[in-house]
Amino acid sequence: MKLEDLLIMEVPAKQLQHVCAAFELKPGGNSLSDYAKAIVSNEHAKVHARRLIDEFYFAGQTAVRLYKPLNLAGDQFKSINHFKAFLRKRYGERIFGEGLRNPPTAMPQIFKATEYNNKLYLSMICLGQEIRFYKNYEIVKEQPHFVDYIVVHFNPFFLQML
Repeated sequence: MKLEDLLIMEVPAKQLQHVCAAFELKPGGNSLSDYAKAIVSNEHAKVHARRLIDEFYFAGQTAVRLYKPLNLAGDQFKSINHFKAFLRKRYGERIFGEGLRNPPTAMPQIFKATEYNNKLYLSMICLGQEIRFYKNYEIVKEQPHFVDYIVVHFNPFFLQML
């Protein structure tokens, strides 16, 4: 995905405005797209923008929920390395790279795993409710895709839903 798209999708508007002000950038308008284009056009601002994406990439829209499983009956929960081996065996190496590209369903499914600070971030995708809207004078039906994240902590093992 392009840096500009990630900025628009992941970073709040106030942070984009702050970067533009800090680097004295003049966006052509007030939209997120205008701010992102201005940031991408400046090499020094791009470095800062990548850090912002890392900071906000796994930020959730709702309160955090924590779950501690009661019964862990497998070796895959012992450590991060055991869990990564389990994911590789079940989904293949792509789970830690570009991710899986299976068609989304109504049931959430994992499509990517990322290791960061001795935790695993599991990206989950599912289909939302069908929506209808006008496009070129025709009614179009689409189902949006929703992405949620689960953080897997080790020592002690628990799940955090963002």
